[in-house]
Amino acid sequence: MNRITRIRLQGLGAAVGLLALLGAGPASAATVWGWDWTVNGDAIASGSPDHIVLTPEAVYKAGSAWLTDPVTITDNNGFNAYFEFQITNDPDGWIPGDGMAFVVRAGLADALGGNGSDLGYGGLAGTMLAVEFDTFALDSEAEGDVPHVALYLDGVDISAGASPVELRSALDFGLVRVAGDPNLFAWVDFDAGSQKLSVFLNGNDTKPSAALMVWDLVSGLETFLGSDQIRFGFTAGTGAADSEHRVDDFTLAVTTVPLPAAAPLLVSGLLGLFGVAGWRRRRGFVGACAALGLAGLASSASADMILVQQANGDVLLVSTVNATATLFADLADISGSGTTDAYSPNALGYDGTNLFRAGCCASATSLYRGDTSLKALTITGTAAAAGDVSGSEYYYIDSDFDLYRVSGITGAPGTQTVTLVKNEMTAAAGDFGDLAISGSSMFVSSGPTGSPTLQRFDLSGTLLDTYTFSGTARRYLGLAFDGSDLYGVYNTGSVNELYRLALSGTTVTPSLIGTITLGGSSAILLTDAATVPLPPAALLLLSGLIGLAALRRRSVAAVA
Repeated sequence: MNRITRIRLQGLGAAVGLLALLGAGPASAATVWGWDWTVNGDAIASGSPDHIVLTPEAVYKAGSAWLTDPVTITDNNGFNAYFEFQITNDPDGWIPGDGMAFVVRAGLADALGGNGSDLGYGGLAGTMLAVEFDTFALDSEAEGDVPHVALYLDGVDISAGASPVELRSALDFGLVRVAGDPNLFAWVDFDAGSQKLSVFLNGNDTKPSAALMVWDLVSGLETFLGSDQIRFGFTAGTGAADSEHRVDDFTLAVTTVPLPAAAPLLVSGLLGLFGVAGWRRRRGFVGACAALGLAGLASSASADMILVQQANGDVLLVSTVNATATLFADLADISGSGTTDAYSPNALGYDGTNLFRAGCCASATSLYRGDTSLKALTITGTAAAAGDVSGSEYYYIDSDFDLYRVSGITGAPGTQTVTLVKNEMTAAAGDFGDLAISGSSMFVSSGPTGSPTLQRFDLSGTLLDTYTFSGTARRYLGLAFDGSDLYGVYNTGSVNELYRLALSGTTVTPSLIGTITLGGSSAILLTDAATVPLPPAALLLLSGLIGLAALRRRSVAAVA
């Protein structure tokens, strides 16, 4: 059992333990299962095949592995975590110990707690939830059955408040395996609607229908942990008893409380307008209509979205709350033989009515409105590498870092004009990711894979800021705004991740929202992203405000 303030080292074990702590390795970075991890202490990450060994089978070891970038989780969000693990022990050796934990907390990625019964997280500051897989009991503590699974809050066992109450009965399978045995499989889910945390465990990869334990947080995660920047990770510790603690697979999906559909929100706004129009005859109806309009606004305001384009030309509407996607537009792929636009469409922009994009990777290319070619673009490099819409103009950068502006993009094909705005912008050399325009600022993600940059320019191409990454630096294939925040789409080679890019001064802090999924599966390779203007929200606000004004007029008339 873990007590968060104690490392038990006695006699000769104390000296060995102190040497082990002093000799623990520094934090190091690794990419495993498509995620960036920071591994600490005695933990080692490997990519052949992907796995993390938290501790070797040796005494007095402690290791931890945390997602390098925190995941943004508000009180409206939950999560579904899945991991495959194994705790192994030499059958000819001594008793196994001490165990490992799946930990959810707010804090830094280089955190490492004590060895032994602290399981690699004991001693860390701050509020945290830990699902412990404990294989060793101290003689002085009445822990019940060992091995066992238990839920801890800041080192205090809260399993007694979980359901089912008895959590330490013998499992149908052992926690401790012999090398070569099948792995164990665990699922940890938090539902934001019910505010309940559920833990499932099985000896195969089929998720059980009944949870091993269920616990009510009585709040959302952001309130519970005191931050919306949440760190997920694994820790383990050995003492005088030892085992190898290893994680062989991990997935994480951020969920959200379902939002009302867009159609009811629009209907509520229209009801507000209808109620205003008929306020003299249906005065009692006006207040309800106005309230519906404002309620629709409140709901729609939280339904933040960006557009992301797939390699086949389809454009997805992606939630910046949980990264789930729906098909927004089924556009034709403008690549293929016989065209001047090789490989795939790129440089996506959206003005609230029309989608704009440019062909990629050719010396001669065109700007498209939907699937209609508007204008041959001036290219001095080899591609229209990145682009976005600002009002009635389209801006794009070629691979020579020349900035162009296309005017008249809503007009008839061929009437557009192309102007060189800036020759060789002061951008980071290397490949382009994307650009996103917000007001008079243009954000550009570029640079080589080893040292990507995020920069801000004005619309004349003058460099304003170069940002320093807090966390892992990435070149994002897509940049977009949801009306207030900057977002980046990053392709790991197997999945596409959506990040919120928090800007503070000249520092950018990425936080993972989740893997972009379409129909429950990971979306295919994405090429670009664009901002979604939100005129429906303005309509709902207008209808609600007018409805309230009409209601006030009715009240004044009644008094008169």
